[in-house]
Amino acid sequence: MPAPTSTRSSGRGPAGLRARVVAEAVLVVVVSAALTAVVQLAGGLQRLNRLDAAHPHLHLGTLVLFLAVSHLLMLCFGARRGRQLREEHRQRRRAEDAAAHLARTDHVTGLPNRAAFADAVHTACATAGRTTVVLFDLRGFAQVNEAFGHGVGDAVLTSIGQQLHRACRRDPWHRPGHGSPDTPASPATPDTGSPARSAVARVGDDRFGVLWVHPAPGTALAAGLVDGEGTVSTSPVVARWVEDVLQDLQQPREVAGVQLEVVAQAGLAGHAGRDGQDGGDSGAVDLLRRADAALTAGRREGVPVRCFDAALAQRSARQLLLHGQLRHALQRGEVTVHYQPQVDCSSGRVVALEALVRWQHPHLGLLLPGAFLDVAERSSLITPLTETVIGLVAADVAGWCAAGRDLVVAVNLSARVLDAHLLDVLEGHLARHGVPARALELEVTETAALADERTSSALLRELRRRGHPVAIDDFGTGHAGLTYLRTVPASTLKIDRAFITGLDADPRKQAVAHQVSALAHRLGMDVVAEGVETARDWAAVRAAGCDRAQGYWLGRPVPAADLPTVLAAAEARTRTHTPAG
Repeated sequence: MPAPTSTRSSGRGPAGLRARVVAEAVLVVVVSAALTAVVQLAGGLQRLNRLDAAHPHLHLGTLVLFLAVSHLLMLCFGARRGRQLREEHRQRRRAEDAAAHLARTDHVTGLPNRAAFADAVHTACATAGRTTVVLFDLRGFAQVNEAFGHGVGDAVLTSIGQQLHRACRRDPWHRPGHGSPDTPASPATPDTGSPARSAVARVGDDRFGVLWVHPAPGTALAAGLVDGEGTVSTSPVVARWVEDVLQDLQQPREVAGVQLEVVAQAGLAGHAGRDGQDGGDSGAVDLLRRADAALTAGRREGVPVRCFDAALAQRSARQLLLHGQLRHALQRGEVTVHYQPQVDCSSGRVVALEALVRWQHPHLGLLLPGAFLDVAERSSLITPLTETVIGLVAADVAGWCAAGRDLVVAVNLSARVLDAHLLDVLEGHLARHGVPARALELEVTETAALADERTSSALLRELRRRGHPVAIDDFGTGHAGLTYLRTVPASTLKIDRAFITGLDADPRKQAVAHQVSALAHRLGMDVVAEGVETARDWAAVRAAGCDRAQGYWLGRPVPAADLPTVLAAAEARTRTHTPAG
């Protein structure tokens, strides 16, 4: 099927077809008129017959027959061609309708795609009352494709799509004592001029969307509440429905002979739709953005269902503002680095630092990573931000090396920058400042390393080959198993603070810390304990066999200029609490 642009340019679209019909009709009329004119110029058939009798050598009878037959053939041709053009027009319309349907349908699940879902949300916001958008995200779905192939992955997506479709036929408001008994239909039908009760769509690789149009505003449970800041809270009826759906989705399912469990999260956002305010494009865009923000917040907070509320609205508005300012901050040099010491558990000396990014905002003051890293992660700014941090760290390390202080500095990396470009960035900065690769340790979280295990493993292996230490950060918070720990090309394992806090008083945590340390050592890795906040934590991580430790008790993150004081204080504190020998 040709693209719309090529259709227009070649004259094969609806307008071009109409032009051809008109042109061929005009041709028939012109030729017929010309033949008639020839006959009239000859003085009519009677005169031609007399001339033919008087001058038989001219064969005028043949001319008469030719003109009559030609006229008849032209009329027949015109009628036949007209039928052909009408049939061609019908076939083209059917092909265009089929192409339009395919352009709005997900080819894996058969559900409407993101474009169709956005149109349904737009229609609901412009014409309906209160509406709610629910986004379902499947966690770790990429691992299903990697482990079992895309055939099984597609079958899982189809199964989930059908499950959501069935769930939408259970009207959340149709319960004893609640709402009206009408049953929602799936997806919105444009021909009706009004949105259906619900619409289901696949809106991303591992994401589904559901649109609910609430019953009449007179129903108490149908109304979303509007707070003083104008934020529409999500209907509790829809929230309960989402919780039920998540329970159903997470039930074990057998697909293509494989037993699988799906872990899903949901983000909800409501739209008031009163008197047509905030309707149309702006209302639909805002509603989808709010639902996505709720989903992201739920993932960050570790909750299965997250509703968009006033606090989240304020955070989203702040992030939008910061997104517009972060690029300029990178250009103006407002991004800085603070360093937190890592202390050797045997000697009590500071042997390494962790670089932590900060933003010295001209109006908001010093911003910690939690305020702007999400903004960078969800945009293209994470790459220049990482490059800036690496450049700043390389310059500081060069200064310390010149002063005779040999320190390894760990830099955190996002999963989004784990590509070949990172290798070029590192090589360029290290060469510019004369810093050896062994002085720059690169940290990736367990979750980031698992996001695309094949690609990340290849890159980490190349970093190790070039001489960089590689650390797995926040170990124990993700889904990595012992097999992954055996194969990951890392030189350092960082135990998450969740296993360190209260370690001295929890025998189970002690057992985990001992076993992880012993296993890491057998695999040739050093162990770093995060979150050492008290002297008891320091004693506990040393007893567990950790090689290094970091935390506020040992030293808070500070600018490079303040490091000498912090390092001296950390080493003095550890000497006091480290038994001799």
